[in-house]
Amino acid sequence: MKKIFDFEKMAITFTFNDASLEPVVIMATEKKFAPLAEQCLLHGIGAKVGDAAALPKGATEADKRLAILDMIAQLESGLWNKKPGSAGSYLLEAMTIYYAGKKDKTGNILNAEYLSKWLESKTDADKKALANTEAIAKLIIEIRAKKTGITNATDLLKELM
Repeated sequence: MKKIFDFEKMAITFTFNDASLEPVVIMATEKKFAPLAEQCLLHGIGAKVGDAAALPKGATEADKRLAILDMIAQLESGLWNKKPGSAGSYLLEAMTIYYAGKKDKTGNILNAEYLSKWLESKTDADKKALANTEAIAKLIIEIRAKKTGITNATDLLKELM
């Protein structure tokens, strides 16, 4: 099953892998949904923010609180989904660390603001490729480890052998 959101029409269409089944469409603007609008809004935001706290085993309550605060800040900035290379993304954070104190060919300081603007001009495929370069991938792993409290997952895996 697939959900397709049409924000212009305020509609959600549910389609099914079985093509013989007719899609189901919900029009959120229909009068019958008006009494539920606030409940739906709170449920959606609550689910989104709560999902952010679903961190890997070993994460502390403080890690979960930080994840919730990060998600709230993201939503307040108008972003439902964090874009690779946007403020707060692992890619941007890693690149900011990697290029700290460095300048580009024309003398621009490679800080978070500059790198964020540069990343905006790149495709999603470009961003994935950048995130998978050895140096940046290593930094992303370190950043995630700090945020989740898991500092050496390799040692955890060694416990199995």
